[in-house]
Amino acid sequence: MEETSTSALLYQKGFNEGYIIAKHIQNFSFKTNAPGIRTKGFIDGQKQFIIERDKNRLPDWLKSSSNKTINKENNPSKKRERGMER
Repeated sequence: MEETSTSALLYQKGFNEGYIIAKHIQNFSFKTNAPGIRTKGFIDGQKQFIIERDKNRLPDWLKSSSNKTINKENNPSKKRERGMER
């Protein structure tokens, strides 16, 4: 049980460090093959910051997760049956 809590703390500490460093240093890239919970947390924190940064750059109509469809009843028809307007 102690090992799980210490590994969770190490992951959280690495995550926070990766997030903060990525926030303050633009174009920061940390790639390693070193195994470790703190290293994994560091990389995940960096990725999370990049996701949030990119999401904030999107226009509002792309940010919404719900797919809004256009109501066809309110749109003018493109059929020929529409009255002639000249």
